[in-house]
Amino acid sequence: MSGIFEWVWLLAQFLIGINLVVFIHELGHYLAARWAGIKVERFALGMGPRLIGFVLGETDYCLCAFPIGGYVKMLGQDDFKPLDENQQPDPRSYNAAPVGKRFVVIAAGVTMNVLLAPILFLILIMVGMNFPAPYVGGVTPDYPASETVIQWQGEAPPTAENPAEDKTKWIGLAAGDRITAIDGRAVTRFGDLKMAAILAGPDDKFTVDFTRKINNKEYAGQTVIGTKQQADLGAPIFGIVPASSLTVGQDRNVITDTPFEPGDEVVAIGNKPVNNSWQLASIIQNLTGQAVVVRVKRDDKTVDITVHPSLMSRPDVVYLSDGTRLEAWPVAIDDAKQEVTLQTPAGQTRTLPQSQIAGGAGWTMLDILGLRPRLKVDSVSKGSPADKAGIKPGDIIISYAERPNPTIRQFRQLSEKIGDAKTRITVLRAGQRISFEITPAQRNGSALIGIGNASDLANLTVASVRPGSPAAKAGVQSEAKILAVNGQPVKTWLGLFETLKKLPGQEIKLTCQLGDLRKTYSLGKLTEAAFQPDDYTLTLFGPTLFEPMTVHIVHRNPAIAAAWSVEETYRLILSSYRSIYSMILGRVSASKQARGPVGIAVIAMETARRGLSSLVYLMSFISLALAVFNFLPLPVLDGGHAVLLIIEKVRGRPLPVKIVNAIQMVGLVLILGLAVLLTYQDIAREIADMW
Repeated sequence: MSGIFEWVWLLAQFLIGINLVVFIHELGHYLAARWAGIKVERFALGMGPRLIGFVLGETDYCLCAFPIGGYVKMLGQDDFKPLDENQQPDPRSYNAAPVGKRFVVIAAGVTMNVLLAPILFLILIMVGMNFPAPYVGGVTPDYPASETVIQWQGEAPPTAENPAEDKTKWIGLAAGDRITAIDGRAVTRFGDLKMAAILAGPDDKFTVDFTRKINNKEYAGQTVIGTKQQADLGAPIFGIVPASSLTVGQDRNVITDTPFEPGDEVVAIGNKPVNNSWQLASIIQNLTGQAVVVRVKRDDKTVDITVHPSLMSRPDVVYLSDGTRLEAWPVAIDDAKQEVTLQTPAGQTRTLPQSQIAGGAGWTMLDILGLRPRLKVDSVSKGSPADKAGIKPGDIIISYAERPNPTIRQFRQLSEKIGDAKTRITVLRAGQRISFEITPAQRNGSALIGIGNASDLANLTVASVRPGSPAAKAGVQSEAKILAVNGQPVKTWLGLFETLKKLPGQEIKLTCQLGDLRKTYSLGKLTEAAFQPDDYTLTLFGPTLFEPMTVHIVHRNPAIAAAWSVEETYRLILSSYRSIYSMILGRVSASKQARGPVGIAVIAMETARRGLSSLVYLMSFISLALAVFNFLPLPVLDGGHAVLLIIEKVRGRPLPVKIVNAIQMVGLVLILGLAVLLTYQDIAREIADMW
């Protein structure tokens, strides 16, 4: 299934699911009204004009034109029609019923929504469901998870750097850690971590228990961790990256030329078996740079794929314009002030003018002795300016906006400078120069053309030379092609890297060709200040996407399953209320976290791609969210009606009709305004994600 048919099927699944939730809600009102002796004039699914239906008894059961939503129309109840103080209510009307019965009718809708969720949860958990696993896939630098102090519970891992007698030298959670509890509450899935962080107060701290395997032995650790606001998410986070599986996923929005196919499961790299994703980094880093065979399972068969590793400079190494090397992470780049704020591993910050930064993270993807390769297109976003222009993965960028061989930093700056104006990009494809006209698009606050960049490692052509570097001091020029190191021929950037690794402390002579001129440059001794092999990382999978690591949770015992479903319902109701509270206090951005009808539909359709069980779980959550929102004490909502009934019970008579009419009209305006605002945000968000 593909294209429009897949979209229609996903939309149909969403509509079926959301209308089931609405139907259950309205069924609650209907059954309670019948119990209370109130006449139900219409039970409708959908909104707008009546399409089809039938009248049974005194009730019109019908489907309406717009297939989303629904309502129960009771005699004498109309939120959109002002009350008439002189009108005598019909004995079977809503207004003539006792307060207690009216309260039951009002509360019945949300009650049915709350009851629906544990029933669906019970079915799901007895069948079994996959959830993102509570494993650490990595930690984000400069966030609490990377800086927290580890205390080992019992025996500490014995290493030279972290002796067993000193339990405080272990800093930061690490890939492969399994989170077992937060503040004493068991953690069974990654969502528990995410929700705890999002709902945290600015000064909240959490005691996190975890286990870590080292040399096939498991150690128990504990740490106290806070949260930090994440601007893009609009909510606080720990800085814990969820773990990936070894199964290749599919990004429907990106074009790549990866040799891997969706569903491939990595089982070995070279002759080393792979059991989990956090093994990949150590295995890949120990590769020699030569082509390696990656073994995958594909359709119950074993397939060997030959892959050439990629080489990148470490993101936490920065070079100043005088050649000084700093181990620091750029935590803020202010283009308006032309400043960069760096943070050292010790946590110290330093702000420098951008003019003093010659290279490093965010500036160049690879820098060896000041030599930088050309950029290569690694991926192209579907529908982006690059895709429309005809740029393809594998193209080598030799010019952009009249700047030859731009670095990745220069490329981004040029896009921002160009804005929505046209410019040209020239690439090298199969040895041919091809030029395209292209216009950057505004996306997520930046001007982009929709490509993912890598380094052109196959061709030893120097794109640029870093100021203050050994290569710059020796006089190496851009466009030069590197031929040999100390007389030893090299053919690729990985070959250059591997050759230099074998020459520590030696004088380095670099033979290059520039046009018809061949020249040998003396770069001086290969000192640690000039070249450290640990400043580089190898990557093997490029833009390949891996599915999230999951844990399968199933309870066959009905009693245990029922307890789980009730606990899940309570947890989600509580988190819904706390989320609203956090938005009111401004701890969570409503503009980035709240969703309206369009946003919910998009999330549901993406969820439906993962399978029926995932969609049913989401609809169960929506059922609870609908109950929570609908019973807020706001006019027009069921919660607002309930407040008016409580006031009527306390006073012994209802509020004056004029006051009730005013409250209802104000509430109607507020709710409609909120719906319009959320819908606008949803549409704006989707447009921002489109090219």
